[in-house]
Amino acid sequence: MVTAGANNRKVWLLHWLAVVATAATFLLLAAGGAVTSLDVGMADTVWPTPPWYLLVLLRSGRALERGIGFLVEHAHRQVGWIVGMIVVVMAAAAWSRGVPRWLRWWSLALLVTVSVQGVLGGLRVLDVSRELAVVHGITAHLFFAACLLTALLTRPGRFERLLALEADTATLYQRMRTAVIASGLLFFQLVSGAILRHLGIWLGVHVLGAVAAALATMALGFGCFFMGDRPLFSARSWLLMIGAFGQVLLGASAWVSADGFGPYALGPITRTHAYSATAHMLLGSALWATTVTVLADLYLCLRGRWAASGSKAHVGLPGPVGNSA
Repeated sequence: MVTAGANNRKVWLLHWLAVVATAATFLLLAAGGAVTSLDVGMADTVWPTPPWYLLVLLRSGRALERGIGFLVEHAHRQVGWIVGMIVVVMAAAAWSRGVPRWLRWWSLALLVTVSVQGVLGGLRVLDVSRELAVVHGITAHLFFAACLLTALLTRPGRFERLLALEADTATLYQRMRTAVIASGLLFFQLVSGAILRHLGIWLGVHVLGAVAAALATMALGFGCFFMGDRPLFSARSWLLMIGAFGQVLLGASAWVSADGFGPYALGPITRTHAYSATAHMLLGSALWATTVTVLADLYLCLRGRWAASGSKAHVGLPGPVGNSA
């Protein structure tokens, strides 16, 4: 979390870079989801390819000759390059004077993660490995949540607003427990969904988990609606409540319109299934990332109260306040 001692101009720059990185990563998730839904991950077995590869092929007209799958796969790679460049700029900007130390290392961790993610995507192509595709997909959700969390934590004044929450400590603990359960269930759904989409197994596990995850997510959204600072939590509470219901509908649509999953698909992929499955994955990632931000806010609020009261309950736990260098 940003403190008053940090250089506000640099932190604002990092904040907006994180916002742009979050938006670009969401587009990257959409492109990657489309690649999986259309099963075109192996539309081009050449890797690595330069950032301008797709533009050169489009200009020469050769990209259209390779089909829609080739275009979707390379659009995914193109957006991946863009996200990587944004994170490089963000990491470089973070390693300057006046930026909190925690933000420097966090930005470096984002750079390492997006680099590993790019290599995983390439190895998936070279090894023709659906198992690596599962890991690649799960890492994408982790990176998206990390970018969203960075955008929120670098917004100046957020910690002060959290400290000013009127909710009592017992309520904060209760909401935090609900957030832990909801985020855990949603992440399990992302993992089981990736396994289902790429390997064609765990359908029953994913369906049963959807019920528990939807109920926990709605409970968290309902609880956040009455947290005291409506502008701070209301948008996320509505997203969690409505999004959980919409997620169930999208999942049902993807299930009904599918004739098997992954390598066990029996028929051609329909447009309805491709749209439903991609939207289902995107909304699931957005819901999980939102629960992570709620969990972080609740923890930071409690940590601020522990520090103010002189409690040692927070000793040894990672905190929001970093030293400026």
